[in-house]
Amino acid sequence: MATSVKGLNLDGRGITEDDVRRAMERAPGYRTPEPYPVSQGPPSEPVPAKATLPDPRAGMNRGEAAFANELDARLRRGEILRWDFEPENLRLADRCFLKMDFRVILADGTVVFVDTKGRKGDTWWAEEDARIKLRVAARLHPYPIFVAWPKKGGGWNEERITP
Repeated sequence: MATSVKGLNLDGRGITEDDVRRAMERAPGYRTPEPYPVSQGPPSEPVPAKATLPDPRAGMNRGEAAFANELDARLRRGEILRWDFEPENLRLADRCFLKMDFRVILADGTVVFVDTKGRKGDTWWAEEDARIKLRVAARLHPYPIFVAWPKKGGGWNEERITP
């Protein structure tokens, strides 16, 4: 039975495997593969062929993770098509950006941005500079901007920010 390397019949033309090995060793840039140390052996676990996707909840605080759970429920009900956590920065001015917590694509294809905040009484709480940045973003960008904060007893309130 003839063996072949890349379509080359080794037995029919008098070329041996040693001839091929010697030719490869003379090729520029060829390195003889180093054997595994006896104590180590080949890798025990296969190397994944593709990179794994990052965990979408990595880097979230408790409030953001709770709202992500709410978005997952809306996704299952068909109210939204998808959501992404901190996917982009909204430019407000030179060297001034606002990183919204969530970009949400509604079932009708509308893109909205949602920032989660803490609750203070019956409304949301944020520092004054964060409130100003939200109003500026609502004025400069065509996307609806919302703030979401937890309700007493469960659920979420949402308020659209107007410029």
